[in-house]
Amino acid sequence: APWTENCIAREIGRLIDEKPPVFEKGRKKTRPLRPSDVAVLCRTNHQCVAVAEALHRAGIEASIARTGLLGSREGSLVLACL
Repeated sequence: APWTENCIAREIGRLIDEKPPVFEKGRKKTRPLRPSDVAVLCRTNHQCVAVAEALHRAGIEASIARTGLLGSREGSLVLACL
């Protein structure tokens, strides 16, 4: 499994370095790829963490969804207020 995540991270890094053109629908023109244009879909949260760690090792910043916020006391309070 680590081999797969490392390959994904390496290829994303290569893609970011190459900066291929990306089409913007609103402007109807292209611009260079930005890191924020890239998304990786995983089946499980465990896989998301593994890919994010591989990206971090490759020097690429990544953000993943965190679970459990709504289960905290603060989250319950916010939900009750809504």
